[in-house]
Amino acid sequence: MNVTSQCVQTQSGTSLTAELAVQAGQWVLATVTTRSATAYPDGWTLVHESAALNSSNSNQRMAMLCRKVDADGTARCTVTQSSAARIYLNLIAFAGDDVAGFAYCEGSELLQNSQASSFTRPRPAAARLVWGCSAPTWLTSPRKTWACGDLTAISLPYADQARQANFIDTGEADTRTFVPDTDATAAIIFCVEILEPTVAYRERWLVRSGRTLYKPGGAALTPLADAALTGALFLEQGSEQPPDPAALAALPSPEVL
Repeated sequence: MNVTSQCVQTQSGTSLTAELAVQAGQWVLATVTTRSATAYPDGWTLVHESAALNSSNSNQRMAMLCRKVDADGTARCTVTQSSAARIYLNLIAFAGDDVAGFAYCEGSELLQNSQASSFTRPRPAAARLVWGCSAPTWLTSPRKTWACGDLTAISLPYADQARQANFIDTGEADTRTFVPDTDATAAIIFCVEILEPTVAYRERWLVRSGRTLYKPGGAALTPLADAALTGALFLEQGSEQPPDPAALAALPSPEVL
């Protein structure tokens, strides 16, 4: 799946902005980790916000927001929180003809306030997912990032204490296991579904008589030489208008398709 991304953080602040070059029609997904009351920007739709961890009194929570881009330019997302603390913000832009939005996968959220070396979640049945993982802190150095099998992590570089990561999941596994590079004190994990674009279907008409296919066209029928009956043939050669009954009368046992 063709995506671009930008990941930023502040170790202690009340505001954080991420920017990403985009084209008209693209969808952008923002994943945000904060530690106090949070305000999300206008023009973005909140897909899901987790409950808060109480690990080490962090009050940490993670949210995903989305928006569709109207014009070429820069997607800009600014989040604020009431008290100065760590903020993570990942932006991922998806091709507009491949995505129609995002929906939270009910029951996918894990909120674990205790230490673990890995966290396993059942994989929802949806064909395409974006997972989010967030931890308050790693326990030991070197501090790197999250991993999940052969899925690629979208995150800050390991040197930046990348405690938040996203994974685009188009596989068919029953479960997914998320592994922090060193044990995490706690974790928030959930996923959203990448919604398929709505396809507009239009009727196409062909006529078959014996082994020959015909394209209707007014009072005439045009034979299609050596044509196999496929969906592509309907799209390329099918008429948008049904055949004229008078044209059908000239054929032996015509079948309208």
